[in-house]
Amino acid sequence: MAASKTSKSSAAKRSGAASAAPTSKSAGSGGQPRHDLLAEARQRVKAQPYNIDAWLSLIQLTQRPSVVQTGGSNAAREQRQATRAAVISVYEEILTRFPCSERVWIAYLDYAVQTQDDAKIESKDEGPDASKGAAEALFKRCLIAVPSLVIWRRYYQYIQAMFQKKKPSPTMVRQTMHEFYQFSLDQIGYDIDSAPLWSDYLEFLHALPTQSPYEEQMRMTKLRDVYARALTIPLQNLEGIWSHYDSFEKQLNLTTAKKMTAERSGGYMLARGHLTTLEALYQPIRAIKERHNQGKGWYPVPPTWTSAERECLAAWRQVIRWERENPLELTDMAMLQGRVVYAFKSALTMLTHYPEMWVDYAAYLHSVGRTGEAGHVFLQGIQFLPSSLTLTFTWKARW
Repeated sequence: MAASKTSKSSAAKRSGAASAAPTSKSAGSGGQPRHDLLAEARQRVKAQPYNIDAWLSLIQLTQRPSVVQTGGSNAAREQRQATRAAVISVYEEILTRFPCSERVWIAYLDYAVQTQDDAKIESKDEGPDASKGAAEALFKRCLIAVPSLVIWRRYYQYIQAMFQKKKPSPTMVRQTMHEFYQFSLDQIGYDIDSAPLWSDYLEFLHALPTQSPYEEQMRMTKLRDVYARALTIPLQNLEGIWSHYDSFEKQLNLTTAKKMTAERSGGYMLARGHLTTLEALYQPIRAIKERHNQGKGWYPVPPTWTSAERECLAAWRQVIRWERENPLELTDMAMLQGRVVYAFKSALTMLTHYPEMWVDYAAYLHSVGRTGEAGHVFLQGIQFLPSSLTLTFTWKARW
């Protein structure tokens, strides 16, 4: 009798579990089969390849498995891998349409970080190509291509999470953070909103432990170098950085502090004076981003020459022209070129489908002797805009 009850109970549990797990016919909303919903979503993105809402809907449907498997069983593991591979495939498709979109990259990165453990399983079981959507690989792909403070903050958070997980030595942590700050500031330290990143690096350097007078002198020299760079850039809170620099010099040596700050004051005053100008140049660009697409942000699409698109193109051209004219009177050519390149890269996050922007960017690189990079920019533009005669003919004429 007891065995009979147990058998009935087990059968009931199996029946309940089976009914609780949605099948491919019941996974959709309103009783519509999931595969039908996916087919409809596919048709929608095929018909409207630059409709970001259609792509996001496809992503959401792809992330929902047809049958939910939980736990550590082989079936559950295989399901997670299959779902993840399908989602990665869709994200890679989206990037062919929105290759420089900050929001698309952020969504992709967030997904990769959340499924990091599954990525490791895939790369081990299926070969090196399976890790294409792994977080570290994705960061390496987009950090240079897409100038975004938000993405760099994501990378900082990712590094910190890896520290918590792997428990590296203090020396390794310091070395990694040194490399992070130096690389990130080389890429996005020209942004007027990058002051927090500069301040974080300065705070990091101030807190570095030293074991000898030589190491202490090296730390002081590095701090001076970083302050010197930051104080020539029009940054929000530039006055705060100057105040910290003034205190830093006075704490080191009151006698030399006046001389050192006097040497830096010219570049600082010039940068501070031009901050207002630069903010005014970026104001229409920010306004367009905020009001575009019903508050969802700007997604670069082929232009139809609306008033907003014309305004955006004109605004970015003004920014680039301002940078090229060098009103900051920079004598460091690497820094001057870095500012101009950053302006072009930033413009292309919004103007990806404007061939003239790719041509202008490549032409600038060629004019300053960076011929290899110019060729790469041309090829990248042709890859994104294969039907552009402007890019193709200009490429053939120059290379």
